[in-house]
Amino acid sequence: MRIMCFALCLILASCVFDRVKDNRRVFISNRSHINAYFFISENDSLYFFANQKDFSICEYNLIRPRETEELQEIPPNWEEYLENCSGNKMRIIVVLSDSVDKYGWRDVLKNNIHSKIYRYSLEELQEIDWKIEFNGK
Repeated sequence: MRIMCFALCLILASCVFDRVKDNRRVFISNRSHINAYFFISENDSLYFFANQKDFSICEYNLIRPRETEELQEIPPNWEEYLENCSGNKMRIIVVLSDSVDKYGWRDVLKNNIHSKIYRYSLEELQEIDWKIEFNGK
């Protein structure tokens, strides 16, 4: 009976630890002269975000010029997340504030209007020490 209880405790503990959030974080530096928004995506599209009812959530992705921020949308497990990404590479999609001012969030997201897309595999993220720099180009 003790062995079964111990085995059950081990199984439950492994389930809990399997759900613990991955502690690796992506940091993005905006080295441009303009406000920019950064989105993580499994593919080259922003269309997923277009179905939002409240676009104010997009404002959390804002990084001002010469600032560095931690990417807020992180998966619980990077390996699993990247396996589900197109080409096993996550995307960081950059939208300039000028585009949002001109077209509005709904059109920017629905029509996939962006300035740049970065694509990174796990190995590439490790090589750059999980730090991405956007220089405006």
